[in-house]
Amino acid sequence: MIRIRRLLPMDLTALEQILRKADLPLNKAIGLLPDFMVCESDGVIVGIACLKAEAEKGYLNWVYVDEESRRRKLGSALVKALLNSAELEGVRTVYTAGDCSAFLASVRFEPLTSPSPAVSDAFAVIFGQETSLLFSVSLVDYFKSCC
Repeated sequence: MIRIRRLLPMDLTALEQILRKADLPLNKAIGLLPDFMVCESDGVIVGIACLKAEAEKGYLNWVYVDEESRRRKLGSALVKALLNSAELEGVRTVYTAGDCSAFLASVRFEPLTSPSPAVSDAFAVIFGQETSLLFSVSLVDYFKSCC
């Protein structure tokens, strides 16, 4: 059974293992624990993602799914769960960085042709990493009602 949920204190060891496996900075993740969601498969955490909301902007990073669990749309499920939560918090635009443009396009992110220095600076402050390739998605009408 697959389950997407917020990170819990009991998940810290699994989070640390995934961050180390993915070569992501553990020291920066500590301050972002409330912003993480995890993906469980049969009770085992197989994926993580983080979205930091700041007013009407959100910053998505560290989307990671274990290699043996990939190609099951778990990364997409994590991202969509975080986008839904961000929209409920009043976020209107989410930014991310990375080089996996096909994955990002599948969840409707588009490349930013002329990103604001403020967005790059936010990534540096929040996640401790410089960015060169940025993407964004508008949450306005992202989750349209069916009626």
